[in-house]
Amino acid sequence: MLPPIPPRREYSRTRRKLVWVGVLALLLVVVGVCFPTELAALVREVSPGCWFRRLTGLSCPGCGGTRAAGALLRGDVLAAFRYNMLLPLGLLVLAAEYVRLLRVYFGHRRDWRDSRPYVRTLIIFSWLVLIWAVARNVLGI
Repeated sequence: MLPPIPPRREYSRTRRKLVWVGVLALLLVVVGVCFPTELAALVREVSPGCWFRRLTGLSCPGCGGTRAAGALLRGDVLAAFRYNMLLPLGLLVLAAEYVRLLRVYFGHRRDWRDSRPYVRTLIIFSWLVLIWAVARNVLGI
């Protein structure tokens, strides 16, 4: 049995949004590849710092994310994992979810209203954040 087709207007609007997100992500990657040092300096400059660490003295799950983003923009994946393991893993999870959405809206692979894969991805990422927050403070990572 084939999955139901979404209403035409909503279907085409969602497809346009997915294409724009992909174009913007590709543009960011191209800018990051062409101007890695300038973009890393810009990210570092606009970063406000970690309020959680200032208040509690503990590392939040996002601590080191700015340095990890800068390392990724320079193409240094190992340094990005050393700064903050959650950022590269989170980007992989987001990329996988984006590919799944592309398959749904461009390939009619499954029911367009089926949100279970999205919820599953969100639950997995939430557990990753929680485990990373505890591990980095307990183990001193």
